[in-house]
Formats: sequence, C-alpha cells, structure tokens
Amino acid sequence: MLTESFTLETRLRLAAHVPALAPCTALNEIGLVHTEISRRTEIELFLGERSLGSYPGDGVLIATPTGSTAYALSAGGPIIEPTMDCLLVTPLAPHRLGMRPLVLPSASVFVAVAKRPAQVLADGDPVMALTPGMTIEIRKAARPTRLVRFGSDFWTMLRRLS
Repeated sequence: MLTESFTLETRLRLAAHVPALAPCTALNEIGLVHTEISRRTEIELFLGERSLGSYPGDGVLIATPTGSTAYALSAGGPIIEPTMDCLLVTPLAPHRLGMRPLVLPSASVFVAVAKRPAQVLADGDPVMALTPGMTIEIRKAARPTRLVRFGSDFWTMLRRLS
C-alpha cells in the first residue's frame, strides 16, 4: 500500500528525424558521436538557418532538462531544473577552443550535418549511422513523458547525491 504523497511531472522529449527513415525519440538526449572506426567526428549544427558552429571532436549532445543530469552533465553541461522548457547543446571533448554548452528555447529546431562519419544515439542506444553530408533534424517531440514522483523533490535528491 502506498502511503506517501506523490507529484505528477511532465518532461520534455526529443524527436530526431533523418529524411526517409523513421524518427526516434529520447527522454534524456540525442547524441551525435564518433564511430568506433573514426574515433573523431565533426558535426555542423544549425538553429533554423543560422549556424551555431562546427563541432569537431567526440560529438555533440542535444539534451532535455531531464537529460541535463545524464550524459550532458558528465560532459561539463549545466544542471537544469527538469520541468523547464528549454534544450541544451553540449559539445563532447571539442577539438576547438571556446566551444561551450548552450541553453536554448524548447521551440528550437536543430539541423545537424555530418562532416565526418557519426552515429546517432537516443538515450545512449545506437539508432543509425550518419555518413558525411547526411542531415538530421532534432526538435522537441510532440508528446512528453509523464512521471509520477514519490518522495523527495528534484533538488533534495540532487543534494543527497552530491
């Protein structure tokens, strides 16, 4: 029998789409990372039609606020309150000075162009390979995840873990 109180939370999801392939979704992040063969990739990232820059190195993550405490945190990204309405871009071991994490509105639509071979990960699971010149679109998914939280709130749990 459950005697504790609970809260309901709505969490953002991401959707990634490559033309002619089925889209995938993720609760934490979409990773565009190097393949085992190349051990380096380069992704040019666009926000709409504006270039955010080229990310040479291990790759780049597009994360939700929920994902800010997952892979993105390990890569040096900020902790974002999980119910916020934003997206996070985190470079992975960039081979260029000045590449820093970005926090952008959740309405952002990213187009990533592979300059070198890369693989797409959805919450850490391999989804597809990108060859040079291929593009992938990443945006807020149409449907969120709904969670039931028992016990402590996010910040209390975070303090306990540190």
